[in-house]
Amino acid sequence: MPAPAVTDEHTSAPGAPAAFDAAAFQRSLPAGMGVDSLLAHKVIKLFAGECAKALTEIERAAAVADAQALSRAAHALKSSAAAVGAGTLSGIAKEVEALARGGET
Repeated sequence: MPAPAVTDEHTSAPGAPAAFDAAAFQRSLPAGMGVDSLLAHKVIKLFAGECAKALTEIERAAAVADAQALSRAAHALKSSAAAVGAGTLSGIAKEVEALARGGET
């Protein structure tokens, strides 16, 4: 069964940065592999699961004021989000990481 096509339905509000940048995601894939490939969809599914775990860890670390754990979880989310073209999420995670490194929770 072919992978579903990537559409514009995964974009942000008009004027806001795109929630998903297909070109950025394309650059992270092996040469010749498209964003509509089965592998790309598996990568996105894996990211979704890891994203949920990272967000849970961020929430937990913030709740107990653990700046070091918050920074680590935000860093991991920042990197993985950037790798799949989720630039807005990556940027938010970068801000959280910076705040946590400064001791804020």
